[in-house]
Amino acid sequence: MINNTETFIFLVTFFLLIPFLVLMILKIFKLSFNNIFQIMYRLKILLRKRDQKYFYHHERYKFKFRLNNKYYYQLNDYFFSNFLKLKEKFIYSKKLSKKYKQLILIITNKSKYFAYKLDAKKYKRLLRNGSFNFLKIDLLNKKKLNFNVNQDDIVAKPLFIKKNSKKKLVLLLMVDGLGNDITQLLKNTNKYFGSNNRLQNAWCNAEWTLPSYGNLVTGKYSSNHMCFKDLSYYASYFGLKTPERQVTLNTEKNIFEYFKDQDFITGSYSPYFRINPTYEHDKGVDVFKFCRENSTDEIIDNVISHLEMFDEASNFIYAHLFDTHGVTKEHSRVAEYTDLPDKNYLFQENTNKIKLSNAVAIKDHYETIDREASFAAADKKLKVLFDYLNLNKFNDYTILLFGDHGTRLQKNIKTGNLLSKNRNHIGLYIKDKKINFKNKKNNFIETVDILPSLLFRFDRAKFKKNFKKFDGKNTLYSNFKKQSVLSESVFGKEYQIQIKSKKLYSYSVYHLKDSNIKKLKYTNYFDKNENRINLDSIDKKEVLNLNKIRKKHVKSNKLIKEFS
Repeated sequence: MINNTETFIFLVTFFLLIPFLVLMILKIFKLSFNNIFQIMYRLKILLRKRDQKYFYHHERYKFKFRLNNKYYYQLNDYFFSNFLKLKEKFIYSKKLSKKYKQLILIITNKSKYFAYKLDAKKYKRLLRNGSFNFLKIDLLNKKKLNFNVNQDDIVAKPLFIKKNSKKKLVLLLMVDGLGNDITQLLKNTNKYFGSNNRLQNAWCNAEWTLPSYGNLVTGKYSSNHMCFKDLSYYASYFGLKTPERQVTLNTEKNIFEYFKDQDFITGSYSPYFRINPTYEHDKGVDVFKFCRENSTDEIIDNVISHLEMFDEASNFIYAHLFDTHGVTKEHSRVAEYTDLPDKNYLFQENTNKIKLSNAVAIKDHYETIDREASFAAADKKLKVLFDYLNLNKFNDYTILLFGDHGTRLQKNIKTGNLLSKNRNHIGLYIKDKKINFKNKKNNFIETVDILPSLLFRFDRAKFKKNFKKFDGKNTLYSNFKKQSVLSESVFGKEYQIQIKSKKLYSYSVYHLKDSNIKKLKYTNYFDKNENRINLDSIDKKEVLNLNKIRKKHVKSNKLIKEFS
């Protein structure tokens, strides 16, 4: 039997040997402490629930990774998949001097310089290691460009700016949670766009950001673009297949690809972790950046920097202001407090909250004050961008500022419905060089209408060829008037759909199993003020019309076609 002294000596010896054994393992397998950290970190991620919000954490320490059958390079939260092959000799001479005035190279390299030739003359550009370098190269009166892609070079496919390129701008500013009821707080925004360009009857098609973003970039309803799941799975881990794979956007082309086809330089700047390459949200995007913990002023800096970098080209930019959703950083700055009121409050916990799906939070009295202050603060920062845009000349432009959805403020809740006026009636502003929207202020507009409307505005031939692929209509640049709007929620075990006309709306809930719409549970009816009304007291023609729209939509959407 081992006595206490022997036990003590054994334990001390054992624990003294642990560091030695660890060092020996590191030496044998040639691992650094950084390697061990990354292995442990990835093991932790592997054991986590496969939620897509962990994508940027999971890939954060990888310079190169494979996803959706593509290789990506990422540095400092920039992601590029469209790059030249290693050891490739890049030569371009075909009508170079006649077609192009500028070339922009995006490159990272372990060496200090990047060498290239213009005609017979050699050049070298200084590079900064540890980041992507954006290099402008003047091509005026040049006939031939060549360079070698060496072993240490990572070069995105060059962006050529044509000689006759006009400076057009399409700028989409998505303000998270901007309900129509909050737009009164945006003093600078209201002044910049003007009262005639504030569309007061705009509606989103989903209750949260992921499907709503899909509505925007595809012009399709959530049940047709199919990108609405809150969970995400990679294809495999250590060669083992996972039970489910991430659903990417179901569309032939997204809004970025349509504008890239028109020689626009495209950019996406969002701090929202669910806008990521697992969904192929980066398709058609020349500069895709995850703006980690960026607040409105930092997002604006990205937008202005993009416009300065590509100042000789047309630009299509999506920018997502996310601090109106909550504090973007792990800490609060003074900026988060400057617009809070100086009144004295006695806050008490509210125990009478309306019970809703976990997908939607209701902001109580304290959070409402905090959230409204965040919109006022974002609006102050937006003035910097508005002043910049006023000082710059564009041959043509369309600028939109809108909400992805509303914010469910407790003071405005009238029903227990997941879809409601408070959640789906969004703020929408549009400023266009050629058109005033005074006559459309009260027309029904949906998020799915933005893509087909902009395509009509900037490329009518493409619009005529593709308009049948969209669920949305050209409501912004035509005389077409919608008689109703539609919002959906595909979440958990229920499929919910709201059809709203000018007088009333129907609210229907279906059973949902394995992304398959089952039988109808119930339909309720509400007036325009969201008061529940009896079927007997409603105009029968109006009821039949709403039900007809609902049934037609449900039968034609992908939840039926693909899974029934």
